[in-house]
Amino acid sequence: MSSSSTHLSFLAGRTSPPPFSSERVGLPPQRVEFRIPKSRFSCSAGQSGFFSRLGRLIKEKAKSDVEKVFSGFSKTRENLAVIDELLLFWNLAETDRVLDELEEALLVSDFGPKITVRIVERLRDDIMSGKLKSGTEIKDALKGSVLEMLAKKNSKTELQLGFRKPAVVMIVGVNGGGKTTSLGKLAHRLKNEGTKVLMAAGDTFRAAASDQLEIWAERTGCDIVVAEGEKAKAATGKLKSGTEIKDALKGSVLEMLAKKNSKTELQLGFRKPAVVMIVGVNGGGKTTSLGKLAHRLKNEGTKVLMAAGDTFRAAASDQLEIWAERTGCDIVVAEGEKAKAATVLTKAVKRGKEEGYDIVLCDTSGRLHTNFSLMEELIACKKAVGKVVSGAPNEILLVLDGNTGLNMLPQAREFNEIVGITGLILTKLDGSARGGCVVSVVEELGIPVKFIGVGEAVEDLQPFDADAFVNAIFS
Repeated sequence: MSSSSTHLSFLAGRTSPPPFSSERVGLPPQRVEFRIPKSRFSCSAGQSGFFSRLGRLIKEKAKSDVEKVFSGFSKTRENLAVIDELLLFWNLAETDRVLDELEEALLVSDFGPKITVRIVERLRDDIMSGKLKSGTEIKDALKGSVLEMLAKKNSKTELQLGFRKPAVVMIVGVNGGGKTTSLGKLAHRLKNEGTKVLMAAGDTFRAAASDQLEIWAERTGCDIVVAEGEKAKAATGKLKSGTEIKDALKGSVLEMLAKKNSKTELQLGFRKPAVVMIVGVNGGGKTTSLGKLAHRLKNEGTKVLMAAGDTFRAAASDQLEIWAERTGCDIVVAEGEKAKAATVLTKAVKRGKEEGYDIVLCDTSGRLHTNFSLMEELIACKKAVGKVVSGAPNEILLVLDGNTGLNMLPQAREFNEIVGITGLILTKLDGSARGGCVVSVVEELGIPVKFIGVGEAVEDLQPFDADAFVNAIFS
């Protein structure tokens, strides 16, 4: 079986390709009928050859379409390749570990927290009830769950155009998503099916949108309606040059990042010690950011105490102790392997209060924002330090990996909902980071960026400067 056929069977849940239908070759459903009386029908050799060639062309076109679709999913397949490795030697004793790693693989592939949890819990129930007894059966059940969500009974995947003419289809979406291009390609498909198509250039906000759609109208042979006087209006607008447009763009982003009420410096209050909790997902640079922040504060003359509240990851305390030694700060670590994070933080804040420390920096366990038990542990930690010092913690800083792109937003949303984030630390901006997504986080949630990490050195955690950030991304 070819690779494309294999991929097709993954989505369709069957091993052979589906029978010919009008949908598979782009013909409008319920529009084409062949009415041939039985008594008058005869099939000559020439006619038979024509239909054979037509069938072969249809199959080749369908195969080509499938290959195009799946070549675009290469990154998702790479992220999910770990599933085969996990399930190859699966056994019942390792169910929890395998499902945890499967959950992480689905999240990395952007299935989203709710869908991921639903799939994994369903698999867990089927495994424990004895329905799934091998890695192959688990993978088939995983495919089945995804297919069930995509192909629900009531889902109508063909266009619902009704019976009145003209049918009206609106195309909407965010900037840069391919909206106008998709409209042009849809017009091409419909025109080739014999449909009379009229385009409407309703994007009157973006200057080049009408021109772009007019090009598509010319390419597809469709008529188009554009706004009257659109070009004259654009020429007499406020922005008259590329430089002015770029400056206006930078100004818009800067306005989002540097709102009047955004407090980008640490808000430590007047009670001592001030308590700062550092939270975030696994691998985002949380413990490293805490160490670099301690170094910066110590150099400013602040007396800093570290608290190793990451009791979940075995090496976390050792890593933070190395940072304490590098920065010359004191540290409180867990006593015993089963110590709770809230207990460690309480002990640290009490010591900070008794011994006159200015700031207690609290590390916490890295967690996926979908891990509800660990997220609830954060609530317990927050309550624990508040009992020792009224109003603590003064700051709860969320560390976001600059390489995660749009995944920043759901992470920030979930952490903010659980514990109330007061500021962001944006890390790994020295590589191929997609830090522009932080603008979405600031704009939607109103959480200011406090610091950015721009390198590996201990001095490379810098206070956030909105002007410098905007100039850097548009330079």
